[in-house]
Amino acid sequence: MDTRYREILPRAFESWPYPLLLLEDGPPPRVIYHNPAFAGLLDREDLEGAILSDLPHLGGCDLSDLAGLPAGERGYLKAKDRTFNIQRTAPAEGVSLLIFQDVSQEMRRIDLLEVEGERVSKISLEFEDVFEGIQEGAFLVRAHPDGSFRYVLVNRLYRDMFMIGSRDVRGLTARELLGDRMGAMVEANYRDCINSRSPITVAERFLLPNDQVRLLQTSLVPSFLDHAPSHIVGFIKDVTDERRAQEERDAALRRYEAMFREHPAVMLLIDPESGQILDANPSALNFYGYRHEEITRMTIQDINQLPEEEVRRRSLLAAHGKQRYFLFPHRLRSGAVRLVDVFTAPVNIGESTALFSIIFDVTEREEAKRRLHQEKETLNTTLMSIADGVVATDAGGTITSINPSALKMAGIKEQDALGRPFSHVFSIIESKTLNEGDPLGAAIRSGRIIPISDAVANTPGGKIHISGSASPVRNSLGEVTGAVAVLRDVGQEKQWRDKMLYMSYHDPLTKLPNRRFLEEEISRLEEEQVMPVSVIMADVNALKMTNDAFGHERGDALLINAAKVLKAACRRGDVVGRWGGDEFLILLVGATERGAEMAAQRIREMVRDSPLGDIPMSIALGWGTRSNPGQGILPAMKEAEEMMYRHKLIDGRDQRQMLLDRILSALSSRCHEDEDHRNRLKKICLAVGSAMNLSPREMEDLSLLTYYHDIGMIGIPPEVLRAEGPLTENQMEDIRRHPEVGYMIAQNVKEIVSVADLILLHHERYDGSGYPRGLKGDQIPIQCRIFALADAYEAMTSGRPYRRPLSHREALEEIASLKGIIFDPQVVEAFVSSLGN
Repeated sequence: MDTRYREILPRAFESWPYPLLLLEDGPPPRVIYHNPAFAGLLDREDLEGAILSDLPHLGGCDLSDLAGLPAGERGYLKAKDRTFNIQRTAPAEGVSLLIFQDVSQEMRRIDLLEVEGERVSKISLEFEDVFEGIQEGAFLVRAHPDGSFRYVLVNRLYRDMFMIGSRDVRGLTARELLGDRMGAMVEANYRDCINSRSPITVAERFLLPNDQVRLLQTSLVPSFLDHAPSHIVGFIKDVTDERRAQEERDAALRRYEAMFREHPAVMLLIDPESGQILDANPSALNFYGYRHEEITRMTIQDINQLPEEEVRRRSLLAAHGKQRYFLFPHRLRSGAVRLVDVFTAPVNIGESTALFSIIFDVTEREEAKRRLHQEKETLNTTLMSIADGVVATDAGGTITSINPSALKMAGIKEQDALGRPFSHVFSIIESKTLNEGDPLGAAIRSGRIIPISDAVANTPGGKIHISGSASPVRNSLGEVTGAVAVLRDVGQEKQWRDKMLYMSYHDPLTKLPNRRFLEEEISRLEEEQVMPVSVIMADVNALKMTNDAFGHERGDALLINAAKVLKAACRRGDVVGRWGGDEFLILLVGATERGAEMAAQRIREMVRDSPLGDIPMSIALGWGTRSNPGQGILPAMKEAEEMMYRHKLIDGRDQRQMLLDRILSALSSRCHEDEDHRNRLKKICLAVGSAMNLSPREMEDLSLLTYYHDIGMIGIPPEVLRAEGPLTENQMEDIRRHPEVGYMIAQNVKEIVSVADLILLHHERYDGSGYPRGLKGDQIPIQCRIFALADAYEAMTSGRPYRRPLSHREALEEIASLKGIIFDPQVVEAFVSSLGN
């Protein structure tokens, strides 16, 4: 060894982990010195003085080639699963120094460089280049005794990430480099790393200079010298997309789990190596007849009737993605063997792979195929019997075969189709562009399957909506010799889609456009600056009262009748729609305020002439007009709505009173609740109330109660009201509902709302055995206690179809026997004193 290096090199490189080789250039090149790391690389010790070409190849590379590497340039080689960056320098004339830098262990190299300090920096001129080559944002920070952290080095990816360009970062703090907000977060992480004295990884959201918020993951590795903090090596990468992808994978896993459990198809999860059944969905348990704990103790070999080795072989094919579809015989718990289609694919579950299999019972299908094969007509029968149209052509597009379904679609006979160009029988027009397409020709020219969707085919028999595909047909040499078009008539599907579209924009009850349609139409009119535009708001009066009194069926009929009247009263171009509930909206395009008023007058006249049977119809109307270019339609709608509510206050009261009169009139014809009965009740109740010193307000409510107490009877079937003899339990249930129905009706009528609670409670009994709430004693309003006795007396003395009337004295005796049970004793005393013995 040259005396100039004999003392220096052993001390400098004896413990250096990177292989180093000092050569005498030659020729031939000889080894002057090597460190132990290089000897370990070749597994040889006797290297000094050796001719370089005599040494074994390293990683397939002749070391003599490395001696000729130009100074300052680098080479790479792989040896013993390690990648080395090779740099050749010439420390003296005729001497070459080869440094083998292990770039597969960048962290170890960086740590070594930090520990070795300035000595390593002088030896390895490659450090910064290697640092730049790290495929993450990398940085080196020095920890100063004053507790500050100052950058030594950052690589290109770090600069790009934080958009700091070519700025010199040496000696800068994080706050000086990244700003106060991000710098404070970064410095806090550095302190945590030093305090923990171990590597840490943190993920935080940063607002980068390009105003993007990204999730950055930082790994920090502390370095200590004589137990004091020295440096921090850090790596930072943007994990925003990775985290988002993980969240999407988690969501997909949840969707898969829901699909697996709820899908009607049979599904199994299988270990491809052992065949162990890992999971089975409820459809699989139902199909095979096993409980979950039973089937998960089994292997697929217990079910599959093929030889065990064959089952394993095919499972491995599926596990490696080489085959996805199989036809297997599976034995059920009952002993029956069913042929099944198995569609399977490998899925990753944690660190392992499982086979996800979807299984269909195709026993009947396979039996049909077997019979077809026996008849030697498999292909022809399949083509001729399927519902889709199948047309085969030669390379020129001339029809060579056509099945009955295609003939039926085209409305043509087979002899008229064969030999003709496909486009003459099925001229395909794309629905969206209305351009004529040639999918079959495209399949022949490109050799690819061409989908056909949302298209119209002009045929000799007329137009049909179709979907399907055109596929090339190849010979054994792979040459395209023709094509096959598979066509499906989707006319009914299109009709269904059109119907669904119609339903999404129309009210199912009245068949008028719904609110969604109206809102889109309003937006269109505003966008196109259409003027003038008037709106009419219409509200059906007393709809809730009609529903409560006559049932929702009559209420729906009232809405339908109102819709017909509104439609009939408007012009052809006007848009009449249901705005919601009992409200309708009419858009009058081109109508001035005067025109809207005239339209409202027509509606009023037609409403008066269009009752719903014995129920009068009333609609409150309001209108407004948009005539200012800078104004939207909403102010006109608000104006119309306010006017409508003003009219509703007036018209609604009259309508409710008319309905009340109709209800009382209907009750008079259905049962004993006629005018004379109500007058007799009123006379008795007022006499008792006067004897009990009721206030004028209480007397007024008592009078209203006698008149409207049984208004809820309108909701009871007429046959129940007219029934002779004792009622059945179901009929009694109908009867017991009438106080609640009467209460709901009274709630909607301002004139009698004060007695709604009295109507609800007028069948309560003093001992608590009444209905609907089972109140007792003073819990029952005094008017209801008076009414209960008066109503009982009236019923006793008037008689019923199924019993004779009682005399006055007999009625008094009956009442006395029920005192304290059904009747309030004080009311009984007042009744006797007021009516006499």
